[in-house]
Amino acid sequence: WSHAKPHDAPAGVGWTLENAALPADDHAAHGHDHAAPSLNRVLQTAREQGLPRPFTVSIPQSSDLAWTVARQTRKAEDARSLYVDGASGAVKADLRWHQFGVMAKGFEWGIAVHQGMQYGWINRIVMLIGCIAVWLLAISGLVTWWKRRPPSLSRRRTGAPPAPPGPRARIAVLCIVIPLSILYPLTGLSLVAALLLDRAVRAFTGSKPVAAS
Repeated sequence: WSHAKPHDAPAGVGWTLENAALPADDHAAHGHDHAAPSLNRVLQTAREQGLPRPFTVSIPQSSDLAWTVARQTRKAEDARSLYVDGASGAVKADLRWHQFGVMAKGFEWGIAVHQGMQYGWINRIVMLIGCIAVWLLAISGLVTWWKRRPPSLSRRRTGAPPAPPGPRARIAVLCIVIPLSILYPLTGLSLVAALLLDRAVRAFTGSKPVAAS
């Protein structure tokens, strides 16, 4: 196995295998006549292996890599990918769900659930409710701020709630934010950017955070 270049990365194989490539047979080294890769030959191999339709065929630009035929599924456990020599039609690898490791299974299952495919329409409704909840959270935050805003807004007063006294609240927030930032690095970077922006605004306006009494 090798790490595929962007133009050789297979499609439809799932997130855990999206950058995995497998070399094809070296026909010249084995003294065989070098046949040109053929889509019909690869499709015939997929049919002979009983790969259900629909599936996606990925043709690598590099001639020394195997073609990939990936079954398009809704449930993660139905995943199957064939790596086929485009010239001979030989199967280089036949990867199925039971061959995945624990982390790969958890990752693929999580993606299928997140996309609303794993458990049918119930899954999609739950994901839709979560999406609506995020929108309501954003809107309710703006409404809450509007209700609590000071009578006269200025550059030095934005209506932000005062910080709670003592270190306990900050420690609790850090215990939540730090693990999430490690698990989701982009979220962590966005929080760092927001913190730096807040510091820059305070330094520019000369304002200081107000602690709750």
